[in-house]
Amino acid sequence: MTDLTSSRKPLSVVAKLCYGIGGAGIEITWTVLGAYTSTFLVQVAQMPPLFATSIIFGSRVVDVFCNFILGPLIDRTNTRWGKAKPWIMVSQLIIAVMNALIWYVPDVGTDGKLAWYILLYTVMKIAMSGFSISHRTYLMFLSDDNSDRDSAVLYRSLVMVGGTVGGMALHGQILASYRRSDFDACDNNATYGANNTNSSMDDASLAMTIGHGAVALYAQYSLDLEDQIENVILAVMTSSALAIPLIAFIVSKFGKKTTYICCQLVGIPLYIGFQFVPNGSLAVYAIVITFGISLGSHYFIPWLMLTDIIEGCYLQTKERLDTTFVALTLSINSLGITVGLMMATIGLEIAGYKLGSCVQPDTVGSAMRILLSAFTSVLTVVGVVFLWQYPITGERQKEIMEAIKKRKLGNALQHDASKRNGSLPDMTEKTLIPQETLRSTTKVLEDEHNILSSKTDLSVLLDCRESVI
Repeated sequence: MTDLTSSRKPLSVVAKLCYGIGGAGIEITWTVLGAYTSTFLVQVAQMPPLFATSIIFGSRVVDVFCNFILGPLIDRTNTRWGKAKPWIMVSQLIIAVMNALIWYVPDVGTDGKLAWYILLYTVMKIAMSGFSISHRTYLMFLSDDNSDRDSAVLYRSLVMVGGTVGGMALHGQILASYRRSDFDACDNNATYGANNTNSSMDDASLAMTIGHGAVALYAQYSLDLEDQIENVILAVMTSSALAIPLIAFIVSKFGKKTTYICCQLVGIPLYIGFQFVPNGSLAVYAIVITFGISLGSHYFIPWLMLTDIIEGCYLQTKERLDTTFVALTLSINSLGITVGLMMATIGLEIAGYKLGSCVQPDTVGSAMRILLSAFTSVLTVVGVVFLWQYPITGERQKEIMEAIKKRKLGNALQHDASKRNGSLPDMTEKTLIPQETLRSTTKVLEDEHNILSSKTDLSVLLDCRESVI
């Protein structure tokens, strides 16, 4: 019998590129927003730093919860264009409009501006969540072949990280130019007004730095490399982007679970190494580049594993829960980022961070070293323990896909037989079985039906029996 997918053409490179590039604009938009929003709200919109920080952190909280709401809505969508495509198109249109309005400052007073930006950021995050869920879920509709899906995830990860690198490079160049042309708040010749302005700017810069992660805080307060923050972050993301194809090759040889665990374990010595880098040492680049290679696995492998989980659940429950699992994964990621931002903020507070001060206590640098080395290493070990329990190996994944193929084939054959007998209404969806298989299978069933039909002359069989005897 012809295999269920034997006549299916694999996804073309163009299709994979289109899928990956489709998400690049959102990644660049989010990178630019994360880099510039805090500065824009304080310096241009003239909002208090506390309000600006509240808007940024509040959008993260909204991101955690709206995924749970949008997931079921996307799953219930049923249009002539499918489930995911309408959400992808509408979300991108909303994001484009909101992104234009965010950079507009209305003349409505501080409270009015606060309400304006809270509304815009909330709508923006809802639209981004709708796009992320639908775009990642769309992967499951691109192909039934697992290798095609893995390849599409690879393309998307490369474009996503590449877009992030481009956004960070743009931000770094503009910010570096701004710093060179602007005054220094710690300059003894600066006026009081300049110091006061840069005090607010310092809080906005802190919010941006926290958003970029503990590595940026570590470079600024533990190593006294404030002028290297953008370059350090860019080195991490660039090495991550370059490492993704290598990680994909290792996955093809050793499997997803083994590769991911190894990448996690490789990161632990690097985290510990952050504790011992001397102040002002550029040797940190060697660590962050290697750290970026390990970090590349986080942008790629979990989404490969998610497709296996979705198919395994479908085999057990006979229900497609694609959007549910994607929404849950995105919510967990957002929750982890939010908790990380809170931990970094709490660490600075406990260490005695002084807002607007030119000189920070040594305890601030020590706190960032502990946060990035010991705390991160412990969390990594916990993650490896849970990852070790992941049940879907390469062999199990092949068994799942074969079982799903057989189920689809059986369902299609059963439907075909029932349809010919008039017991089921005509289907409104296209069958997944090639037409050649249906025609050959139908012919076999018709031959069997004719042999056992009541109209068959049984005397022919009796004559055959007598001739044999």
